[in-house]
Amino acid sequence: MNSVQAQRLGTFDRLVFEIKSVQQRLKLIDREGKVYVQFSGYAYHDRNTYSRAKIKELNERAWGFGIEKLLYTDDQHRESVNALVITDSHSDPQLSFAYEWQKHMAKMGPVHLWAGISGGIVLRSDFEYSPIPFVFPTIAISYGRSTLKFVVIPKVSGANNGNVDFALVSVGI
Repeated sequence: MNSVQAQRLGTFDRLVFEIKSVQQRLKLIDREGKVYVQFSGYAYHDRNTYSRAKIKELNERAWGFGIEKLLYTDDQHRESVNALVITDSHSDPQLSFAYEWQKHMAKMGPVHLWAGISGGIVLRSDFEYSPIPFVFPTIAISYGRSTLKFVVIPKVSGANNGNVDFALVSVGI
């Protein structure tokens, strides 16, 4: 079924179509994707969002480790699924599972620039490790089988949180 036919479906049938499409993408990533290890180590908290006193309380050394399955598609995109455990802003363990999609933006010799979006669930101590859904913008700079990634966690309206830039390195094995 193509996308035009899918648009003519009813709500339930459209939902089933979308779920099957996601399942197919995940199977393709699993079957053809390459394994990468991820290492995290830094989370910058915006100095205009947090007071100096709060910054002193927060952990910006977000050390952690993860595993990623990454697939480069034929149309200058890349998709991945990953699991990552880090020390969060409160120095507690944080676990996340995500799907990431990025578009190739530029090439400068052997260096590539990517931009996209990551969505999934996160489990944090300050939410009693209940699964919390998220969707965040991402950018990445890759060289060979190594990538420096940045996840931008925007400010939540009316709350003194967010505006965090999270950095990690992903290396193919």
